Amino acid sequence: MKRTKKINTSRFLKRSNLRRAPLVLFAGAFIYSTFFNEEEVTYVENVDDCMADTSLSQQDCEMAYKNALAESEKTAPKFDTQARCEQDFREDGCYESDNGTFIPMMSGFMIGSALNRYDRNRYYHPAYSYLSSYGTQKVMSDGTPLNRAGGSRYTVPRGTTETSKPRSTSTISRGGFGQIALRNASYSSSRSSWGG
Repeated sequence: MKRTKKINTSRFLKRSNLRRAPLVLFAGAFIYSTFFNEEEVTYVENVDDCMADTSLSQQDCEMAYKNALAESEKTAPKFDTQARCEQDFREDGCYESDNGTFIPMMSGFMIGSALNRYDRNRYYHPAYSYLSSYGTQKVMSDGTPLNRAGGSRYTVPRGTTETSKPRSTSTISRGGFGQIALRNASYSSSRSSWGG
């Protein structure tokens, strides 16, 4: 008997890489959604922070702040009572707007990290300190979370600084903002945290 008859030749055959294809596709989709569907922004609390953490001048920071305040008046979540607003956005964290609804105070605003100067065609969205079941989270007016990227840097869905948030016209009932925030946080479900 020859020795070669006992060799399992199937071990030496080239195997197809088709079994690895789903894993490669999943990894590619994860990388694409993580790195290409997000943009980095700098979160600042006021004009002084803006001047310290970005390359914008004082005049540009003041314009960005005014733009964020105007956006907040237009797009902030609206509540019929101060108590309902404070339930989601901390005690003494809400005020009565001109139309009689209560909106949260802006905790800061976002500046696109790629910007080197004020651009009136960009949106400097306000951010709010939302009291979620996970602790205080920074969110946009529609409940989309800011994901911490390090220091004052956060990531948000790509195009955030290029598009306006919808005008808020209806008041939110009790617990309603939490449901909105949870739904809009779904894009970041693979992230470890919302940021804080």
